[in-house]
Formats: sequence, C-alpha cells, structure tokens
Amino acid sequence: MDWINLVSMIVGILSLFATIAISIVIYLLQRKNEKNQHQNELKEKAIEFLQDNIDEKEYLPLAQFAAKLNPLYKHIRKIYNRFSRCNIELQKEILKQANFSDLKIETLDDDFLDKILDNFEKEAKKLNFLTTSFLYDGAKYFHRGISRYGAINIRGNFVKDKEDNKNEYNYLPLDLYYIDTNQNYNIDIESDIWNRLLDYNTLKENKDINEEWLIKIKQLQELLTDKQTKYSYTLPDSVLDFENMHNTPPLDYYWNLVRSSREDECVYVVIEMVRQGTLMINRMNNKEWKIPFEGEYQIEKLEDLYYAAVQTLFCTFNKNF
Repeated sequence: MDWINLVSMIVGILSLFATIAISIVIYLLQRKNEKNQHQNELKEKAIEFLQDNIDEKEYLPLAQFAAKLNPLYKHIRKIYNRFSRCNIELQKEILKQANFSDLKIETLDDDFLDKILDNFEKEAKKLNFLTTSFLYDGAKYFHRGISRYGAINIRGNFVKDKEDNKNEYNYLPLDLYYIDTNQNYNIDIESDIWNRLLDYNTLKENKDINEEWLIKIKQLQELLTDKQTKYSYTLPDSVLDFENMHNTPPLDYYWNLVRSSREDECVYVVIEMVRQGTLMINRMNNKEWKIPFEGEYQIEKLEDLYYAAVQTLFCTFNKNF
C-alpha cells in the first residue's frame, strides 16, 4: 500500500469518527432540549395543579399518604383524589413547587403501615401506655376511618352533640378533660394521656396521690354548662376513686371506655388514640420536642384525621425519615 492510499484510509477513518462524534453531540443536545422541555412542561402542570387546588394546598403532605394507601378510594377532599390521579413524577414536582418534602412514600412496601402500627404498639407497651392491644384484627377500627366513615365531619374540640346533623360529629371521648391555668374548660387528649400516664406511673410506684386533683375535679364540675351536663362524665369524688380511675395505662383506659360505644365513635377514638399516643411517644423519645411533619391543615373530616395519624406514625417510626 502506497502512502496515498494510507492517507486516504486515515482521512476516511477520521471522517467516520467525526461523523459519529457529531451525531452523538447532536443526540445529546436533543436529549437535553427534550429533557428541559419536559421539565418545563412538568413544572407548568405542577403550577397549574397548585393554582387549581390552592384552597387545599396545605393538605398535600396528607395527600401523599392518600395516593399511596387508597388511590382508588373516592375521598371527600378533592385534592386527595386529584393528587392520586397524577403520576409519580408529577406528584414529586407538585411537592417541590409547593415547598413540601417528598417523603418518597412510593418506595415503601405495601405493608409499611402495618409495620409501623406494630412498632407503635410495641413502643406504647414499653412506655406504659397500654398492656392490651386495641389494634386487633388488622387494626380494623383504625382503618374504618377511611373504609366506612371518612366522610364524617369533625370539628372544634370534638364534643358530640345529639342535636347536630347525623353526619356532623364534634366528639368528646368521655373523660378527656383538663383544667388550664386560666380556669377555662378545655379538651386535649394529648394532655389527658400525658397526665394519666404520670398518674399511672405514680400509682405503680406506690407514691401518695396529691389532693390537688380533687380541687381540679371540683373546678371542672363548676365549669360545666347546662348544655355540657347532658354528656356522661365520670368524675372521682375521693382519692380512692381517683386511684381506681387511674390504675390502668391511659390507652387501656380509653379503649375500655369506647369499645362498647357506637362503631363510628369507637373508630374516631381509636384513630385519635393512635395519633396522640404517637405524638406522646415522639415527645418521650426526643429531648427536644418538635412537630414531626409539615402542613398547616385543619382536621375537618375523619379522612383527614386518619391520614394525619398515618403521617404522625410515619414520621415517628420510619427509620429513614
């Protein structure tokens, strides 16, 4: 082979490499443009979604759990349904544009909720919250907050009024009460769980019961209005009665109160026991207490309370959170 043929061959090879290189560059540029265009379109769809659902934007942290757990369920809150219809990519972009954390719930096993409910019961028993399980038979009374009673409205301090519309519930789970420093009547299950836990542990250690509790009970009786007196309250009249009321762990106590009540009331209290019990577990296991989730939503329906409980469980017991 003479040198002319050699040069021609080298030029041909270089031309081939150049053609391949140019093709690759063009392909990569096209892919980049397509990716940018896709990202811009995705952002536009996310912004459009947020504009259409601005009134319920704060429920997006809960919508993540609705999309994972019940994508086929027809929720009353529209944003749960609309978010579930979006593909995973769009869901992530919506959360990004709304400045909410992507909890990557789609990567969890389908039975993740069963696992963290098991963790809840184990931790609750360890911390003297309960001795017997109320989440039996697949936690049926917890999950019926979606399957049967998600549409029920709950509001205010959860005081149930028989004169309300049949779908309007304002529950007061029996003995949930405390007296604050301003002598106002308040309902706060978390404070009640905390106080009952302290009292239970005090009784368990055989320490004296403080007579100040009797003063608080008398103050509570004086604060009850005529409307409120139609509810059934069990108030201790002596230290002995107080001991009898507080000789069981707090969640056992609530379960004993509601397990013979109407199913919808039972479902509400079970969900609230899980949610507030988990908050208390979080508090007891962390030196610095902080709300372990985002969103400034108002719990208005039982489906909201259900997903708020799931969110609290996830943020407390998911090791990767």
